[in-house]
Amino acid sequence: MIIVSCLIIGCGDKSITSSWSSSVTIDGDPRDWADLRLTYLEDEGAAIGIANDSDALYLMARVKDPKELRSLNMTGLKLWLGPEGRDKKHFMLNLEAKFLSPELLVQMTGLRQKQGRDGPGPDREFAPNKQDRPDSLFTCSIKDNIHELEIDLGGENGPAAAWGFRDGFLTLEFSVPLSDPRVRYYALAMAEQTNLVIGAEWGDPHLIQQRSSNKKSAGVQPGPPPGTGRGGGGFGVRGGRGGRGPQMELPEKREIWLKTELAGRN
Repeated sequence: MIIVSCLIIGCGDKSITSSWSSSVTIDGDPRDWADLRLTYLEDEGAAIGIANDSDALYLMARVKDPKELRSLNMTGLKLWLGPEGRDKKHFMLNLEAKFLSPELLVQMTGLRQKQGRDGPGPDREFAPNKQDRPDSLFTCSIKDNIHELEIDLGGENGPAAAWGFRDGFLTLEFSVPLSDPRVRYYALAMAEQTNLVIGAEWGDPHLIQQRSSNKKSAGVQPGPPPGTGRGGGGFGVRGGRGGRGPQMELPEKREIWLKTELAGRN
């Protein structure tokens, strides 16, 4: 049985400012955000950036906290976007990936492998993701319009996502078109200077169990869940004696809600 502890940050939605920018490239490199306004969330050890122009919304998060890095690596990140908030979830993006290599995860979290290498790999200065990574899954759904379906990381269907590692931080970047009439091209259908609510969810331990069940139903023998320490070494393991194997330290479900007003042209 999995017991979920859900932490909702703050008593209400946190207000942050969106910057006007047409210079953000979705590539996992945070340097495009150097001159844009960022908001620091102390509890998560993360910096959040929101920007937009007349064509698209841009989102960026830089995360360093070891606990949050481990949770993101295990469960991915789900985003909700829309004008009406958490009670009327409208536009969803879900990104699942191994954002950090095993070497970088050991280095950032301080959790050592049970077997294999003696220490962490090098602190790579910048390691962006590849758009065709087979171990990633990017999906989108729009309420009353489309059910959840897989879309291209590089923006072929509208939204785009990327991630990279720099200066000890994992950077996650997303873009979402604000409007576009093309078929199979998904957009928010929002204008400049309108209110937007953004929700982020990660660390749900039910997702780990669900993915394992999906693999079994598809006839695939799943490997050990992330963090079990079996099959060549994992992370976050509490060893056990006797007949029971190591117990995985499950993450806590985390949830934050932000509200902003899309910036107008300067």
